[in-house]
Amino acid sequence: MTKKIAVVGIDPGKTGALCLLIPETKQIAFKDTTDTALNLLKWFQQIDKEYNLIVCMIEDVSSIPGSSAKANFSFGANVERVHVIPEVAEISIDVVRPKVWQKFIGLTVPKHLKGEANKAKRKTFIKQTVADIGLRLYPKAELHGPKGGLKDGRSDALMIAHYAARTINI
Repeated sequence: MTKKIAVVGIDPGKTGALCLLIPETKQIAFKDTTDTALNLLKWFQQIDKEYNLIVCMIEDVSSIPGSSAKANFSFGANVERVHVIPEVAEISIDVVRPKVWQKFIGLTVPKHLKGEANKAKRKTFIKQTVADIGLRLYPKAELHGPKGGLKDGRSDALMIAHYAARTINI
């Protein structure tokens, strides 16, 4: 029996997420980036054993402007961590800029939300719109927590995995 193709999308934020996506069945599984390195490695190894894991697509991010040096150092360490673990598991890695995958899924920010004065509103709009698009494409995706709020990183990780599945020649 041939293994089903799988991709993993990663939002490497401080409280980001990893998303396993099986394009053929739309099966989804999430893992938090805050899990231990060993658990993440075992997760990748299990996926690689069960599926034909084509790629681990990681959002290509940079430091957070206006954040403290400590916050940026911590963020950078997490970004490096989500690059190293798939590499150790011998899984192919690719990166994608946020605007590339966001454009691919059809995200457009209204003009009235552009500019520095609307930064917080724009960020909220983007998070909610990405989640809405994700749920439209994958209705069974568990993007919300028990109190109804969006779980950090899940929507982005899912859409990065979707981008990978649709753009990688499989």
